[in-house]
Amino acid sequence: MFRQSIVIAMCVLSVFSPAQARRHPRHCVEMGQRVTGTFEQHYEAGKAALEAGDWRIAIRHMELVATQFEGHPQAAEGHYWKGVAYFNMSEWRKAHQCLAEYFKRDASPKYFEDACRIRLEMANRIREGEGEHLFGVKQMPRWSKARELALEMYDEVSMSMPSSELGAQAFYGKGQLLWE
Repeated sequence: MFRQSIVIAMCVLSVFSPAQARRHPRHCVEMGQRVTGTFEQHYEAGKAALEAGDWRIAIRHMELVATQFEGHPQAAEGHYWKGVAYFNMSEWRKAHQCLAEYFKRDASPKYFEDACRIRLEMANRIREGEGEHLFGVKQMPRWSKARELALEMYDEVSMSMPSSELGAQAFYGKGQLLWE
């Protein structure tokens, strides 16, 4: 029994060795290990992946930007770009969490209005019938309404920008959602 557990432990450790993790950055991100490279390299790689429509790669790089380089002045933007990627993947709850983290981390966000537009667009899509996967499992159909999430997003946009057109649209969308 003891011998089997040692063999299993050796196999597991050899699968995720540091040398292999350097060759396959995907494991580093998933295992929470440091990846070599500068902030600029990961930021530019994430932006390039966003432009190419490769949302998962963009999320990986921006996750590193946001977590491994927290002291950098632009590190909070990693959360914004992750939110954009999740928005494009129609993962409303994850996109909302990333945008909320962006607002929390940056006192004067560079993409404030754009983030509010994305939140308003997500809330409108939910109101129009685009739901979430049942039980949060991607393989399940999009039957869950996510009404509370849409209401929360409408509230946040209307409170953030009450005298703007986006705020007015958020008030109107919330009224329509509550009317149903």
